[in-house]
Amino acid sequence: MDKVGRKWRSGKLISLGSVIFVLIVVVVVLQTKLIPRLIQHYNEQKVLSQIENLKQAYRNDTLGGATPEETLKMFVTAFKAGDLELASKYFIPEKQSEYLAKMQNWVKLGKKEEILRSLENSKMFGQLKPDSFQADMGEVDKNNRAVSFVEFIKNKFTDKWNISGM
Repeated sequence: MDKVGRKWRSGKLISLGSVIFVLIVVVVVLQTKLIPRLIQHYNEQKVLSQIENLKQAYRNDTLGGATPEETLKMFVTAFKAGDLELASKYFIPEKQSEYLAKMQNWVKLGKKEEILRSLENSKMFGQLKPDSFQADMGEVDKNNRAVSFVEFIKNKFTDKWNISGM
């Protein structure tokens, strides 16, 4: 091979090496800078979407009473009638499916009557102030200790009270 051919091939190898080096730099920059930012942006958008979906669920949630006591009474009526689907709708939207499963389990375990008795004996803990958005009810024993506990949250979109836990 002559000198011109060797120089030409050598120049080609240097060019190929430069391209590979640039590609490696681009990959490293993408992995360390751009890809984490894209993942973070995707996760942020996903969370924002979940929040908006939850807000919409609260806007659409029309079940519940004007007071925690009224909500509890509505819940007890549905639970007593065996309408667990309706009873679950008196919980805050993000806990409805969780409590539907719990109620199905309570019924299966034969705990329905025990739970109903406790709920029917529940009283407000403290006074409900007009601007309150949280309330607690429960049953107390003869020593004034809580034996059951029901937590409520007022839906700011509908002004209805929903059960947040028990």
